[in-house]
Amino acid sequence: MEIGPDRTVRSLSFLFVAVGLVLICAGLGAMLFLAVSAAHQAADLPTKKLLIRMAWISLVLLLLSLLLLVAAAFRHARYRLEAQQPTRPTPHVDAWAEAGRRFKLPDDEPREDRQDSDGPDEPGR
Repeated sequence: MEIGPDRTVRSLSFLFVAVGLVLICAGLGAMLFLAVSAAHQAADLPTKKLLIRMAWISLVLLLLSLLLLVAAAFRHARYRLEAQQPTRPTPHVDAWAEAGRRFKLPDDEPREDRQDSDGPDEPGR
C-alpha cells in the first residue's frame, strides 16, 4: 500500500474529525450523567421534568455523534483498504528525453535567417 500526500491528508482529516467527535461524545456523556443524577435528587416536579428533558436531548445527541463517528471510521477504512489499481510500467524511462524527442518547432523560415527580437547577434557571444 502506497502512502502519498492524499492519504496523509485524508488520515489527518480523519484524525481531527475522530478526536473532535470523541470529545463531543465525552462531553455529552458527562452531561447525560449529570442530568440523570440531578433529576434523581431533584425535589420539585418542574425541575425534575426539565432535567429529564435535558438527559433525553443529551442521549439523542450522544447517539447521533456516535453514529457520525462510526460512519467516519467506516468511510476512512473503506478508502484506506480500497484496492489500488496496479499501474503498468511505461516504456519511457526519462520524461525529459521523451519530451525533447516529441517536441517539434514550427518550420516557417530557415534557422539561419531568423532575427532575434533584441537585435543582431554580435560576434563572440
